[in-house]
Amino acid sequence: MWELVLVRHAIAEDPPPDGSLPDAERALTDKGRDRMKAAARGVTRLLPEIDLLLHSPLLRARQTADILAEEGPPPVERELHEGLAPGGDPDAFLAWLVDHPGRVMAVGHEPDLGALAAYALSGQTRSFMHFKKGGMLSLVFDQPPRPGGGELQWYLPARPLRQLAKAGR
Repeated sequence: MWELVLVRHAIAEDPPPDGSLPDAERALTDKGRDRMKAAARGVTRLLPEIDLLLHSPLLRARQTADILAEEGPPPVERELHEGLAPGGDPDAFLAWLVDHPGRVMAVGHEPDLGALAAYALSGQTRSFMHFKKGGMLSLVFDQPPRPGGGELQWYLPARPLRQLAKAGR
């Protein structure tokens, strides 16, 4: 069985109007870090552990993955995955996932995560999903992952995940 948990990175710095900071180097804000820590503790109530934690090469996704690794379900392994960078190919990502059964948590960006979720659920890349910052979605595949072969388990924006963390105290 395959489970894919998609995570949008936490709140990051706005791009400066003068373009002096490359998009790939935008960091999480303090508010983004704090909220993601709480959301990570909340998702632990749904997922006791994950087999593989992936993140895009962009700084804000890596920092979100750092928080998930510390505060969320403990990952067995962790890797950077170029296919999670903006503009990634959903077909190539699902093909890669075929060789990685278990529970994979992948931190990426919008609108690409929405397109990947739509492709996994319907076979169409036209996104009908929108991930808020820090939001998470779980898809399962009972056969090797393919377009349209995923089943939605849950989708939670960051706020309900933070509320799960509070309820668990």
